[in-house]
Amino acid sequence: MRSDIKDAGMLVYHILSGAKHPFEVLKYCDMENDVQDIEARNLINWMVNNAVIDEVLKHPFFWNKKRKEEVLRKLGDQPEVQYYIDISKVCKTRKAEEGLTAREAVERTFSNKKDKSRKTTILTMLGEIEEVQNKNLENLSKLCDSAKTFTQDKTFNKWKSELIDEWPDINKDLPEDLIGLLRVFRNKLTHGGFDEQMFDRFPDFFISLHRLAIDMGWDCTWS
Repeated sequence: MRSDIKDAGMLVYHILSGAKHPFEVLKYCDMENDVQDIEARNLINWMVNNAVIDEVLKHPFFWNKKRKEEVLRKLGDQPEVQYYIDISKVCKTRKAEEGLTAREAVERTFSNKKDKSRKTTILTMLGEIEEVQNKNLENLSKLCDSAKTFTQDKTFNKWKSELIDEWPDINKDLPEDLIGLLRVFRNKLTHGGFDEQMFDRFPDFFISLHRLAIDMGWDCTWS
């Protein structure tokens, strides 16, 4: 029951805060200072705000190393993540020039002959029917906007400048947002060079990624 989950969330707060009482379901609590673990704070917020048990159990707080690596591979291989650089460019073109159809935005973005394969790839992703193309591009625009939103004020909001010395081979064309970092992590994990300490480097990365995946309707069923 939701009320039981809320009570459990208050109990978790009580334990992790060193026996402090969660007054009025955290309304007057100083959770940022009372609970140091970012993922734990996020979990407590979920629990006291009427989350269902399945949502609670899938929360990143419970993910181990294997689960985190699985998430990086699975979400990092999403087509819209693989081609995020090109998608971002198309979305910027469409926003800059109102009235463009999805196809026009793609063709305007990749007008150079050398970009023919990239144009073909994005058009294939969008589909053949104009109405479907426009709808799919709207969803991709939502992805770009959400990636920026879930990056604001997070520990990884300047990830490119923080990692460039350690990983000088980072694709500098990737946007400095949540999806850009996801793609970097996925590539490093797949091709070698990933340091497990990165899981702790940006403690709110997986929280943000999990929330984005839910908002985008991506498959969040992990083994």
